[in-house]
Amino acid sequence: MRQREPNMDLLVAIAAVSAYLYSALVTLTGGEHIYFDVTVAIIVIVTVGNHYESTLKKQAADRLSELTAVQADKARRVTEDGYEDVPLDQLAPDDRVLVRSGGRVPVDGIVVEGEASVDEAVVTGESLPVRKSPGEQVVGGSVVTGGAVTIRVGEDATSSLDRIAELVWNLQSGTSGIQKLADRLATVFVPLVLALAVTVTVAYLVTGAALTTALLTGLTMLIVSCPCALGLATPLAVAAGLRDALDRSIVVFDDTVFERLRDADTVVFDKTGTLTTGEMRVLETDLSAGLLAQAAALEERSAHPVGEAIAAAASRPDSSPTAEGLGVTDGGPLTDGQQPTDYEQADTTIDSTGETMVESFESHTRGVSGEVDGTPVVVGHPKLFASRGWDVPDRLADRAAEARSEGHVAVLVGRDGAAEGVVVAGDRLRSGWEETVTSLETDGVDVIVLTGDDAEAAARFRDHDAVTEVFAGVPPEGKAETVTRLRQRGQTVMVGDGTNDAPALAAADLGIALGGGTAMAADAADAAIVDDDLGSVGTVFELSQAAGSRIRGNIAWAFCYNAVAIPLAITGLLNPLFAALAMAASSLLVTLNSTRSLLD
Repeated sequence: MRQREPNMDLLVAIAAVSAYLYSALVTLTGGEHIYFDVTVAIIVIVTVGNHYESTLKKQAADRLSELTAVQADKARRVTEDGYEDVPLDQLAPDDRVLVRSGGRVPVDGIVVEGEASVDEAVVTGESLPVRKSPGEQVVGGSVVTGGAVTIRVGEDATSSLDRIAELVWNLQSGTSGIQKLADRLATVFVPLVLALAVTVTVAYLVTGAALTTALLTGLTMLIVSCPCALGLATPLAVAAGLRDALDRSIVVFDDTVFERLRDADTVVFDKTGTLTTGEMRVLETDLSAGLLAQAAALEERSAHPVGEAIAAAASRPDSSPTAEGLGVTDGGPLTDGQQPTDYEQADTTIDSTGETMVESFESHTRGVSGEVDGTPVVVGHPKLFASRGWDVPDRLADRAAEARSEGHVAVLVGRDGAAEGVVVAGDRLRSGWEETVTSLETDGVDVIVLTGDDAEAAARFRDHDAVTEVFAGVPPEGKAETVTRLRQRGQTVMVGDGTNDAPALAAADLGIALGGGTAMAADAADAAIVDDDLGSVGTVFELSQAAGSRIRGNIAWAFCYNAVAIPLAITGLLNPLFAALAMAASSLLVTLNSTRSLLD
């Protein structure tokens, strides 16, 4: 009442209090017809409905699996006597911090000692680690995947990850929820019912009716029109959506999700980890089995994801996923019509007791090199071969360029001064991604792909008919800005998985996080797909449409009930007890209707 926004709770409260005051007055004056039980019934009905809704929401929170926390809380500071572990808030500019392999860089800084591969995907979205040397910048929140470095703390002693978290908070704090449909209707319905109840009471008094009769008729009006069914119509339909979503491993954090999804004009997909698996795998190779074994022997000593993929493909063929074009030949590149040979048929093995022996190993910014079985071997980018003066045949250079244009990583492998073959590695597309984007495009929704990777890595999506537009090379803060601008076109939904997606998830009208992502992404999102099934994005939209239909059906029933019950109350054919029973029956029908599965 203070806010001057009458809603369902106001009418429920007035009906319950009026029944109590009327019954108290009748009791004090010696009357017999009291309705204290009506007060209890009204409160019980509303409480049970709200409890049902809140129970499903709690189940949603409990069902969500633990996601990886990514923020560091301590740092290993270098001192004159060695090292000490200190909380981040005790770090000062120019302090030196040691970060070992596998550790997370606590704050932004500059490398002053050591070299290491650093995975910045959690902050930048880039799928490949970057080699860091003295004098180069590292960002807080990134992970050292190989080697160890000492960094000098930057001027503000903060982390890029912390700034992303602050951006998420600011974006979420500035976003208001959408008022429930029932409450919007209540702003008109509640004042109308109150005015009608007063008018009926006065009319009875004017026509000579007794005070108790007039008050009883007015009270019956309030009770019978008490919008329990109308108040439950939206939340119970939403609760049914939450329940059905849970059954499909989808957790919905915000009860306005289904309403907002129905108005979606644009769906933005992050690329790495969302449309793709985020795991680097070997997709194709034209190496001989012997050369592949030698390359893998070197790469086993590398912490780079591409190196790990090569080593895994050669040494564990039974666990390596297959892909079109993936194969090994025993004498050069595959020719037209030639079938790939299984890895099990390789003529050399890669283990400490096998035939392939590594005499020396050296890691470079763009690859690795060493001596294997007495032969110099280089594995890496064409620029590494150029820097060493090794020959690269045009066909291999062209194939490497073609693979990069397709969004993959091409690694040349050579020995004795010349490149002999190419290994193509890539981040695999998630199964069902095409069906998902196609179904959304068919429903009239614009599909946008957003990625921190370069344009070449996103080329495959740009060429797809269902994809409206692709934005590549976008940093985290740029993603949020891009989504904000897309919102000017219409209602925008963001689908992502990593911490670098969190600002964009928060900036969107609605965010959907894949469950394999980080906790920050889930916190910024309105819904999370726990089992990482990209096809569930389409299911969320289906549930949204079904929930909308269920809400409209519930509200239609609630209004039909009021259209019949209110005239009966005005004519005096109902007393408060029967009015309460009618209200309960109406609420029960709405509840039963809402217990049905939305996607039957």
